[in-house]
Amino acid sequence: MANHTDLAEASSNTAPVAAYLASKQSPQSGAALHWRDALSRYQKALDIYIRIRARGALHAEHANEPRRLEREIERCSAALKKNS
Repeated sequence: MANHTDLAEASSNTAPVAAYLASKQSPQSGAALHWRDALSRYQKALDIYIRIRARGALHAEHANEPRRLEREIERCSAALKKNS
């Protein structure tokens, strides 16, 4: 499961870069593209953590990740609606 956790971490760790880029651009200059990218990366990480949790293999150190990712997805979705 370590490889799956590493993949989830990589995806969730790169999503803030896309969110940052989105926050620095106007809707006319492509902010929505970066918000969608961030949303996709957070969703991918969440999906992985959900699968790991369903197998009963989610370690305590990652137990809060699904909820954190859900909050980030909500934030990105709201920003995407605002910038679309």
